[in-house]
Amino acid sequence: MKEIRFRLAIIIAAIVFSVYLLYPTYTDYQKTKNLNKILDSKKKELLVGNPNITPDQLDKKVKQAEDSIKASDPSYVKARSERIKLGLDLQGGMRVVLEVNTSKLINKVAKKPG
Repeated sequence: MKEIRFRLAIIIAAIVFSVYLLYPTYTDYQKTKNLNKILDSKKKELLVGNPNITPDQLDKKVKQAEDSIKASDPSYVKARSERIKLGLDLQGGMRVVLEVNTSKLINKVAKKPG
């Protein structure tokens, strides 16, 4: 019975520790989701108020709104800095293209004795 209690205590401790470590990431996710809703409504408001606005101008004004929101509430930046950092494979990866330089290869093969 003691062995089962010890295992159960280890499992519960691991779960509590995992939740503790993941909470900042969850907070950042919620704040980013809220910020995106605010920026989408701001974008719609700008389009309704000025239908002739160019996409570049619209992006610039939305970026200014985002910067002002982040500057007025530093918890956005704090939550972003405390979250779990994703590696390249989870962020979207990277693409590597390998190509053979055929002209150098032919020159090497031609100069190779034997």
